[in-house]
Amino acid sequence: MADEQGQRRPYPARRGAVLPMAEDERSGTLFGVLLRRWRGSRGLTQAELAERSGLSVQAVGLLERGARHAPRVTTVELLAGALGLDGAEREAFHAAARREASPDGEVEPALEPLPARRRGGPRWRTRSAALAAVVLTGLVVAAPLAWWRSGDAAATPIAHLVGARAWDWRSANQDVGPLQTQRVYHPGLPASFAGTQESELPAGVVPIVSYEVRTTNVVSYVRSVDRPAILIFRYNPESRMSAADFTTQFEEQSDLVHAVHNRNVRVAASAQIYQYQVAVNAAAVGCGYIPPPTYVDYYLAAVYEPYLQGITRTDRGGFVVWQHCTNGLHRPRGLVEYGLGLGVQGSRSCRSEAARTRVMRDDMVYLHDSLPDLEILEYWWTTKASNPPCSQSWQFAAGSSTGGLWRTIANRAFAV
Repeated sequence: MADEQGQRRPYPARRGAVLPMAEDERSGTLFGVLLRRWRGSRGLTQAELAERSGLSVQAVGLLERGARHAPRVTTVELLAGALGLDGAEREAFHAAARREASPDGEVEPALEPLPARRRGGPRWRTRSAALAAVVLTGLVVAAPLAWWRSGDAAATPIAHLVGARAWDWRSANQDVGPLQTQRVYHPGLPASFAGTQESELPAGVVPIVSYEVRTTNVVSYVRSVDRPAILIFRYNPESRMSAADFTTQFEEQSDLVHAVHNRNVRVAASAQIYQYQVAVNAAAVGCGYIPPPTYVDYYLAAVYEPYLQGITRTDRGGFVVWQHCTNGLHRPRGLVEYGLGLGVQGSRSCRSEAARTRVMRDDMVYLHDSLPDLEILEYWWTTKASNPPCSQSWQFAAGSSTGGLWRTIANRAFAV
């Protein structure tokens, strides 16, 4: 898919169209869903939107969660202006607000013409336009957001593809599932998708395939993929090559993949969050490893918290730096590797499982509030035998409190 400048933009829709969204049962109101999605598509935090609109951060949060119903017309206008909405977007926004104000859910016409509407038109056109906007928006909200989703899939307030990397995927799926993704690593891509481990995954599971060797078999492999799959070239490159070399090679590989025109295949860039620290990798902190969105379908990150400091404090806030680098690029994001250890810095003792559960819950709340475009969340459910004292004990017991929480997330039942 291409925008007006000929760039591939498979997601989201071009500016001026109603933004495709997934149903979010936790938002409470259609207006809240729209507000959160459009804020995310503009790369704004709640605080930034509050500053632009003149509202408080608390007010923005309440509106997004649906805790404050029937927003005033002036409030809607302030938010619409801050978000830069126009045309169908602005109409849908106002119509959703009026829908919340109506006790029976019917859409009433605006008390005065909206800025995008021409004055003097018949009243039935006003009502019809408002009703059509809400009906259209409701259909969009309920429709599948992404290419890989089945028609009966429900949305989660955290991410739309939830999975876990495990040595035995089927066993993990029984213990902490249902799982929708699996990481696969190839030094070089096989000549064909058929017969590979990723081709043997159950229907509905999206393989996330990493490869290292440029060009070899890329075209033949991509041409043979017969199910939704995500390709990552040189995952976590920040510690292994220069930013210039990586972006040049990534763009080359992206062009090869997209030239095949296989709609089952998407291209992702994966970042190692540890590298996004000033004292570790200045080029990463300067966003040098972030390829232009023309070449990227997903921006993904690998986040490991060996000492349970929380996603915003681990690696001296590296995740927040990466988040800043990918804000405003209008591509969905994800955590393709996410692990929580039980280590204690400077000690051989271990944290409790309850502490891991608390940190995971806090991380999920942060992701829900700060990355509304989060598409992928995959836990690294594997612990190596050479594990230092607890700091790399990523794998939690299926029957533990963390296991229960992850199953809640996987079953799209996590409540913020």
